[in-house]
Amino acid sequence: MSKSQKKSISYGFIVYCHTTSRWLMVQRKHSVTFLNIMRGLYLIKDLPSLIPLLTEKEKKWIRKCCERDIYYFNRIFTKEVTECYNNFKFSYLQLSKNREILLREINKYKGPPGKLTWYWPKGKITKNDEDTFITAMREFKEEIEINFPKPCYISRNIIRELLPTNYLQIENKLWVCIYDKEFDIGKIMNNYEVNDKKWFSMKEVIENGVSKELLDMIIESFTLS
Repeated sequence: MSKSQKKSISYGFIVYCHTTSRWLMVQRKHSVTFLNIMRGLYLIKDLPSLIPLLTEKEKKWIRKCCERDIYYFNRIFTKEVTECYNNFKFSYLQLSKNREILLREINKYKGPPGKLTWYWPKGKITKNDEDTFITAMREFKEEIEINFPKPCYISRNIIRELLPTNYLQIENKLWVCIYDKEFDIGKIMNNYEVNDKKWFSMKEVIENGVSKELLDMIIESFTLS
């Protein structure tokens, strides 16, 4: 990671039921790309590769934020972003400085819109969390909307995933949790961050961008334990 890069670390659980061979994942309401553009965490030269990752709704929000005043930006920022990030002044300065370039790149792109992705339940530590495992448990409860069930196996070591970009390096630190049976996750009630939650087959997990090598390694470590 270069000195100019910022770092974002999340903690969570990789949840697997070995009797059904399915994995628990969540679909977030917004793409990481949208949140980072709204926060001002991007480089101008990366915009041509970032715009295709935005959904139609996200492009519409960013376009309107560029075209309208600070009050509209504040409304979208407060509603959609501040649960994760609260540096409003920096974010608005970045938008104001780059609004013409953002509009040009959004209007220029004519390809298909991005899709919301599925991933493990995870999130960032807060000042009220006693440690990082507590962070993972809290995020599980917030995103799955149930208390964290006791697994039959949980890894002592964490799995680290590094997702570097030119501006922000994203790091996920994840514990593997194995269950004998799938537990009921219900339906999304009133979640500001998560759009949906579901048990997925290995094929579906791989289709959502998780490597088969990682999944095989997780299953093997459980089998050998």
